[in-house]
Amino acid sequence: MASLVLLAAGCNSSGASGAGGAGVGGRAGAGGTSGSGSGGSTTGNGGRGGATGIDGGGGAGGGTSSACNGTCQLGTYCSGCGNGGTKKLACSCFMDSSGTGRWSCGGLGPCGSNGCGPQDDACDPHYETSCESCDGTGARRSCSCGASGSGSQGTWSCASSSGSCGVACGDRRCLSGEICINFGQYGGFPVDGGFSQPTLTPTCTVVPEVCGTQAPSCAACIVSAYGCSLPGVCRDLGPQTFDCILGGA
Repeated sequence: MASLVLLAAGCNSSGASGAGGAGVGGRAGAGGTSGSGSGGSTTGNGGRGGATGIDGGGGAGGGTSSACNGTCQLGTYCSGCGNGGTKKLACSCFMDSSGTGRWSCGGLGPCGSNGCGPQDDACDPHYETSCESCDGTGARRSCSCGASGSGSQGTWSCASSSGSCGVACGDRRCLSGEICINFGQYGGFPVDGGFSQPTLTPTCTVVPEVCGTQAPSCAACIVSAYGCSLPGVCRDLGPQTFDCILGGA
């Protein structure tokens, strides 16, 4: 899974260009840096750490965006944060049997700064327009996805940005307020320790909405948010760092 903050965002109504401000469903991040577009009109739950959202000023706090629900115009795209902060939405508009435009959504991993940059990495300008992240040294950067060809071809362009960084997570740091989850999946049906460890992917994510006012932990909310229960395993490695290994298929 690629590392990706791109968060609460609104509906992108400019078609293939990938530009556009946030629409209904964007969320403001508490004490954070606003995005390049305007925030959405529906606040939802407040963000933690104020990560910049795709297409607008989104918070790093999770919650389900309403921007990618309902009807839409063919040829448009929508991005947002769904499933209580556990799914970064990438939606395109299709025509249903009645001739009405409806959103069809895939996922780009958990909501958070994973997948934001680095410089010159590939991105999809339909869904990934602007974001903020931190590198391994703790330097914060603001990135934008520019089209480099036709269709979904694009590359990240990043510049230094102000703001704080948080916990170390693989080869980068998360934004302040995010957590680091090392995702993986067992092959087969292991008991913890019964099989060799799968390859883990460190991922900067927003705190799942299900955590509520509780400090994030496996018991409190990580297991219920991501399903890493038996035959998988969840481990608390620190107050902001967790292993989340799913059971085998």
